[in-house]
Amino acid sequence: MIDPAALTRTVAYTELDVDGIRSVAGGGAVQLIEVTFVPGSADEFGLVIRGNGNEGIRIGICPGDGRLLVDRTVSGNTAFHSAFASIDTAPLRAVDGAYNLRIFVDHCSVEIFAQDGEVTLTELVFPDPSSTGVSLYTTGGTAKVASLRLTTLA
Repeated sequence: MIDPAALTRTVAYTELDVDGIRSVAGGGAVQLIEVTFVPGSADEFGLVIRGNGNEGIRIGICPGDGRLLVDRTVSGNTAFHSAFASIDTAPLRAVDGAYNLRIFVDHCSVEIFAQDGEVTLTELVFPDPSSTGVSLYTTGGTAKVASLRLTTLA
């Protein structure tokens, strides 16, 4: 019998400076991502999940606008309906100068719980099965990742 705990693996990071795009180890088709961002000068910062260089799901924070976004315009199969390739947003404010995200990633869904569930977004996605990478990104400046924990579940 296979021990389910043997199928999981966790990679953790602390105090990462992000300026542009930064790939991180970890990732997978099914995972839990726990991250705390501290804004710097960036207009936007966040993660690209289920990425492969050509596609990915962008989960971003725009501190100046006070919003969280999920961009699935290049998330894989989006051609089946013209409105599917979308960028969805929700209001989001820093708590004690930081943004905490807990993200559950499955084969065809992404659930984001921001600021301990104060804000939530759920998205359907249809990425290529080979798209399993995770990257951090910023636009228009820098940000810091105070902590990042990637747990691959399958």
